Parts: sequence; C-alpha cells; structure tokens
Amino acid sequence: MTSLSKVRRRRTLLMLLINVVVLGLVGGLLYAGAKALSHYEGAKNTADPTIQVPDTPVAMLGTVDADNHLTSVALFVMKPAPAKGGSIVVVPVSSDTSGGVGQRLSLADVYKNGGATALATAVESTLSITLTASDVATPEQLQAMLRSVPKIAVTLPQDVRTTQNGQTVSLFKAGATTMSPFDWTTAVNARVTDETDRTRRSTIEALWSGLAKSIGDGVGTVDASLAPKSFDLVFHTVLAGPTSARGLPAGRITTGTVPPGADVEDLDHPEAVFVMASIAPSAMSAPNPGLVYRLEAPPGFDAKVKYAISVVLYLGGNIHSVYMNGPTQDATLMSMYDQRFAEQTLSSLKMFGNVKSVPPAQRIDGVDVVLQLGTSYLVGSQSGSMPSTTSTTVG
Repeated sequence: MTSLSKVRRRRTLLMLLINVVVLGLVGGLLYAGAKALSHYEGAKNTADPTIQVPDTPVAMLGTVDADNHLTSVALFVMKPAPAKGGSIVVVPVSSDTSGGVGQRLSLADVYKNGGATALATAVESTLSITLTASDVATPEQLQAMLRSVPKIAVTLPQDVRTTQNGQTVSLFKAGATTMSPFDWTTAVNARVTDETDRTRRSTIEALWSGLAKSIGDGVGTVDASLAPKSFDLVFHTVLAGPTSARGLPAGRITTGTVPPGADVEDLDHPEAVFVMASIAPSAMSAPNPGLVYRLEAPPGFDAKVKYAISVVLYLGGNIHSVYMNGPTQDATLMSMYDQRFAEQTLSSLKMFGNVKSVPPAQRIDGVDVVLQLGTSYLVGSQSGSMPSTTSTTVG
C-alpha cells in the first residue's frame, strides 16, 4: 500500500504540472472550470428539476490460479433496479497503474505485492471509478460461484495451453466448445510460463463473453437477505438477467520506465471511461480539478465521442456519463448550470464544431456541463491535434 500511495502522490503532482502547461497552451477551460467551481452555485440551485442518477453498482472480481497469480479481472455492473442482469467488463491484468509516472506497475504486480485490497484500490484509480464491492476467487471458489451456469458455450480463438512439469501442454483446442465450471475455471487460469497477458487476452475475453451469452435470460436467484452493497448481491444480480461482456484494450508501452521482464501495458483510458460512463454513471469518480461533463451523441459516433472524452480529460475535466441515444442536430449544444461562466467555458470548446450555449431545462445530479455533440463536430474532420499526456501506445 505504501508504493501505491507514492504512485498516487506522483500522479497528482504530474496532473498539476500538466494543468499548468495546458493553461498556457490552450487556455480557458481549466480557468473557467476552476473559477466556476470557486463561485459555483449550481449545486445549490433548486429552480430547475433535478434528475437523480440511477444507481449502477460495480463489483470487481479477480481470479487467481493455484499459485495465487492474478489471471483475470472482471467488473460486474448492475442495471438500475429493479432490472436484473447487466454487464461484464474485462480489464487486462497487465494494465499500468502508475498513471505513466515513474516505474510502471501492472494490476497483476499490485496484487502480488499488496493483495486483494491493493488490487481494488488500483482498479479504482486506473479506471476512475468507485467500486461497490470486490472479491478475489481461488479456483475452487470460482467453480462454486459458477454452479448456476452448468454449461458454458465458448468459441476459443486459439488453443488454451499451460505449463505442466516444465512442459507446454494443450488443454482445449481452438473453436466452439462447451465447458463445465471446472473446465472454464481451468481455462481462465491457464498460462504458459512467461506468456504475456497480451497473448492470452483474446482467450480471456472469449471465456467471459461465452459466460455472459450462456446466462441467456438469467440464471439462479438473488437471495433477498444479501447485504445491499455486498459483492454477492451484485454478482448474483448480474447473472440473474441478460448480460453482455466486453474487454478493454491496452497497448504496448514505448516510453517510460518498465522493469526488465515486466508485463505492463497502457490501458486505453478514454475507451475505458467511454465504456464505464455509458453503463455505470453512478460509479464514475472525478479525480481531475475541472468541471464534470455528461456527453450525449446520436448512435454510431463512438470514435468521435471517445475523442471528445480524451480532450476533456486532457484539459483537466471529468466525465460523469455518456449517452449514445442523443438527438441529432448540427450545433453542439452546451448546457451549463451556472450561466455566469458559460461564455468562458464555451470559448474553450470550439473544437467541437458549431458550439452554442443553451440554458439547461433540468439538472442532472453530479454534473456541471451537458454537451450534446452535433453533426458539425461528429461528421466533420477532427480539428487540431492533441499531444498525449501519457506515453504513446502501439496497438
């Protein structure tokens, strides 16, 4: 935990330095954000109706093999009550937790050094979320957890191999297969000695995707006596209804300090924020000093919304939620609850096309600015370039 504290302190210092540079290069957004927050009265304004964000609890499950090595990390996201089901988001265990500052440290290394509590803290910091609960399951515990899914249909993209007695052996052939909980657990924990997470990733994602599809309309029941914020409640509620699964991408690190032989990659942070803000808005945290944004866009513009997220994050803002069934219009409409600072913020958002400030018709709890991205940005060429504040990654 000490090393994590040092990483967080270094990350905070770097963010402060980045903000200073951005103020000089870009100007406006952080100034407007800081000034608006220092005088902010939007949170006290009850003139407009306030919408409470639906509760979307997120529980982290880490899986470990017989040697207690971290083999996968999955986030279970509940749909807002009373619906059952939800989403499973697979996070690469090689994801860097350092924020690009100092020596790189993967989630697997964090677990090795600090255990389950340190892993949960690192996942929260790396993905800018707040977990409702977390757990780490041994092979035996994982098999027991999957008893309600006795047959798991999986299409393996490659042979599942492992090292036994110093020899590489094949456990499951590539292609469509049906697994028992024991088989599935064996596959998710299988790893050839010195094999990178990047090599295993397609298999890990296929296993979790197969599990989600095999749930169908839901399996098992949710015990009414389970604690409201417990891991068991979130886990069983997600399995009790239709569930989707997807993985988060990570790329090779080309700069920075990577320990020799370390398996560490850069998580695609804008993609991670895009995914989590779309399905778990109530779990999003606001680690940056600027304003908190909700982004809205019509379907089919995921790449442009992801770029908008990267801009907001680079300029020190925060993403609260992403809505991909927004209206279609030419102009990008900015609704800011404290209109005294709308003009200053508006001038910093010109890269988003024809941007207009409009008074908000309602308030969304926890949000400072709603940005409805218009086609003047979505279908146009990306204006300007934005230097990376972290290391460059190669897919």
